[in-house]
Amino acid sequence: MGRYVTDFGGDSTIKITAEHQVRIGQTLRAGKQIDLIGGIDPEQEGVNHSGKGMVLYGSTQISTWRENSQINLNAPGRIDILAPAHTNEIEASGFYELATGVVSKDVTLKLRLDKVDFVIEACLFGQKPVNFSS
Repeated sequence: MGRYVTDFGGDSTIKITAEHQVRIGQTLRAGKQIDLIGGIDPEQEGVNHSGKGMVLYGSTQISTWRENSQINLNAPGRIDILAPAHTNEIEASGFYELATGVVSKDVTLKLRLDKVDFVIEACLFGQKPVNFSS
């Protein structure tokens, strides 16, 4: 699961152009330059984000690794950079051992929800084997 990126330190470039609209929701990485060039998107009733030259979803990550590198966003139409749908991620070393979510060892999941006027904390203990996918 997941992916590993090896950049080799090169001067790679990415150029994406669209007559109407550029929509990005993934990771873009290049060494030297990333150019995103949107167009003029016609407005359509009931179509999410229509009429915009570029839409970058909250899941978008754009980065370069060389000195003096550039990231260029350009469109004659509106450019929207959206906030992520969520800002909290759960990361654990090794994460899932199997795509089914079944783990071979005992696990403890600690949860903490900190609101303005109260805090909720809980610990869930699982004895092996535990299936969190059901």
